[in-house]
Amino acid sequence: MTTLSGMQEFVQEIRSPGNVFLEIFGCKKDYLPKLCPDKIPLVELVEGNLGDVGCTIRVRYSLGGKELISRETVEAVDKENQSMTYNIFEGDLMKMYKTLKITFQVTSKDEKNYLKWTYIYEKVNADVPDPEALKDLASEITSIVDAHYMEVGELKNKN
Repeated sequence: MTTLSGMQEFVQEIRSPGNVFLEIFGCKKDYLPKLCPDKIPLVELVEGNLGDVGCTIRVRYSLGGKELISRETVEAVDKENQSMTYNIFEGDLMKMYKTLKITFQVTSKDEKNYLKWTYIYEKVNADVPDPEALKDLASEITSIVDAHYMEVGELKNKN
């Protein structure tokens, strides 16, 4: 019997301070289209304050060469543990997944920072693939954000 529910995790090393990611994926998520317009051309606040629990946003993103739309809400923010959880509840992904929650958390080990992504999902049927394409997109965006903030940090240090 095929299980429709699943969880996937991946960890990516980052060079930027962890709080950068809590900000850019939280209260400054509307900055993502400026950093990676080919990956996320639109982030629009629908309700609440960006990054606050309960806020709703609409996101247009490119996945597998297709432009898709989702509506998501911030379900949890833990500033002390540098984590945030989004619940995707409407849009193109809901054609494949009954439920989809995405959590990221910044961790440190041996003086290095890491961004851990966790996807908890339930597929609408057994033919739906695991969210590998979402993992790839998150990894690409993480790399873009990390490189941008490292460059900005270097410029600030030169001045």
